[in-house]
Amino acid sequence: MDAAFYAELIRILLVLVVVTAAAIIVMRDIPFLFTGYAFQSLLLALVAFALFAETGELSLIGVGIATLVSKTLLIPRFMGKIHGDMKIRRDVEFRILGPTTSVILCAAILFIIHYSFQRFAAVLELDTIHYLGTIFGILLVFMGLLVMFSRRKPITKIVGYLTMENGVLLFSLFFAALPLVFEVIVTVDLIVLVLLSTLLAFGEEGDVDSFQRRLVPFRTWILEEDE
Repeated sequence: MDAAFYAELIRILLVLVVVTAAAIIVMRDIPFLFTGYAFQSLLLALVAFALFAETGELSLIGVGIATLVSKTLLIPRFMGKIHGDMKIRRDVEFRILGPTTSVILCAAILFIIHYSFQRFAAVLELDTIHYLGTIFGILLVFMGLLVMFSRRKPITKIVGYLTMENGVLLFSLFFAALPLVFEVIVTVDLIVLVLLSTLLAFGEEGDVDSFQRRLVPFRTWILEEDE
């Protein structure tokens, strides 16, 4: 298959990645958040495989497989299992920014990123696809940050963090490719972080306030020790 076919395929996959991030911003059902993240990670794995088919760089195969196994299968499955023991099923509360406002803000961020990078695209010698992948990677980081900033439940904030990590991965694929070993290290650290965050953050109510209330005895104990 020619390069034009792979370029068009990658362009479609990139648009779908941004669409999944927008869906994560507005979704209220927590199981659908996991599904959205898993689908987004699957799309990133397909992007890596498509780039391999176009360029023949073997490290992209490893990145695609690592993304497929860890971010598409293991992490969503683990989080879904933990969520099965929780009482909450929906995250309906938004802080400061609502879903519509967040999506509009994302469109504004995309315009700013595009305007900023357009000046340097020629200097950086980025073709159309690499330019698109670079700005979408940065956009994905900001979209994940908006999820963390606007949502109340820790479990939703974790999905926001994972979306940010996907943005870093997408950026690295098109702008400054990460070696496979570094990607494996990042993946392992990410899995550990999700395990710890999930186990520590979930209270019975599953929100930040309940988690902070659980920390009060520890704060009191620490203050008494200091005295």
